[in-house]
Amino acid sequence: MVADCDTVMLSNTYAAVFQEQTKKALFDPEVRVAWKQASFCYLHSECSPWTFVYAASSIREMSQRAGNSEYPIKFRCLHSANHFVSLYHTCSSLVTDLTRM
Repeated sequence: MVADCDTVMLSNTYAAVFQEQTKKALFDPEVRVAWKQASFCYLHSECSPWTFVYAASSIREMSQRAGNSEYPIKFRCLHSANHFVSLYHTCSSLVTDLTRM
């Protein structure tokens, strides 16, 4: 399959694989116990492509359905930012704010 954009990732072929990987990595009790020292934060920005925002919403819903209270996932939307979040790493106030989550 050849595609000229990232929406192919939402096709049945890819979506099922990504969904299973996500469920196992984030919500499988055995995996989470092994990663008990790890914390997860889904960081996206309001000026990102729609797929990023959609993924944040989907993972939040998955987390709520899983009743993931022992190992919660934090969600953070960066306002007025785009999907080049890594470019903001030099902003000390942002780094400080994210580490307080």
